[in-house]
Amino acid sequence: PGDQCDILPRWSPDRQRIAFTRGVGSDSALWVMNKDGSNARRVVSVEGKGRVAWSPDGRRLAYVDGVGKDRELYVTAIDSPSPRRVTTSESVVDDPSWSHDGSRLAFWSDKSGERQIYTLTLADPSKWTKVTSAPYGAVDPEWSPDDNRIAYTRNGDGDNSDIWIVDTAGGNDRRLTRDPAREMDPGWSRDGKWIVFVRGPVSAPRVYAIPAQADADARALTPESPAVGHPNWSA
Repeated sequence: PGDQCDILPRWSPDRQRIAFTRGVGSDSALWVMNKDGSNARRVVSVEGKGRVAWSPDGRRLAYVDGVGKDRELYVTAIDSPSPRRVTTSESVVDDPSWSHDGSRLAFWSDKSGERQIYTLTLADPSKWTKVTSAPYGAVDPEWSPDDNRIAYTRNGDGDNSDIWIVDTAGGNDRRLTRDPAREMDPGWSRDGKWIVFVRGPVSAPRVYAIPAQADADARALTPESPAVGHPNWSA
């Protein structure tokens, strides 16, 4: 009830805090709280509602701010917020994911027409590496724990989509799920053996997990519910 909405949770690297996006009416901001919900505090205001990514040292957040073609990647410290604009792309960008070595960000952009996965180095953010060339687009990038692969959502012809894995330099794309239902929002387990994701229509999604290395069926983790999405693995 009410007009407040807390979405897109992300565990901190030490699993002691959670960052999330809070919307109250037309106001939207990034927040951080302890894992039990205590000490919730506002970090920075944003336009729109997008996911965040923690730096490996737990001191900064990467996020997207702006509207339409003005949506760009930013990085800010948590304790002393001072947003730094990372991209000036003149394209729509979203869904940042921070590499575990701290040097790179993965994200999607419609720079080439279709949404595709790109990476950049924070030392020289003007140079992008295109990771996917999916015919109908790719979104939701997530670095593997060893930073060698990226799990992502590959869009299909229509409303369906599947979870795929690609090398971080591009190439060796491998399809992980083959269900005709809509699938999205992959997240790695900390040991790199499993990927959690959401399957089903927006009106009745379920959270599933599937082995990252072998062809296997996915395991349902939740009942069908209109109130689940964007899973993020704690351990």
